[in-house]
Amino acid sequence: MNCIRELKNSNPKTFNEIYNAFHQRLYSYILHRTKSTYFAEEVVQLTFIKLWSSRSHLSEEIELQTQIFRIAKTTLIDYIR
Repeated sequence: MNCIRELKNSNPKTFNEIYNAFHQRLYSYILHRTKSTYFAEEVVQLTFIKLWSSRSHLSEEIELQTQIFRIAKTTLIDYIR
């Protein structure tokens, strides 16, 4: 959970590490659901923007992966609307 604390402290290096660790998995997740490379690229980008924008609200008690995929799922739903 230390990376969540670092992210909450606006550490850009930590954000880059998280981006590198989750980008491909998020892209595959969204692509699998939408069958659209365009949607996958847009939703992944918006997910990381939202992650950075709402970093102060992240929970240190919930696994980071769970929080990122939750953001991605709600972003996809919003994007499709």
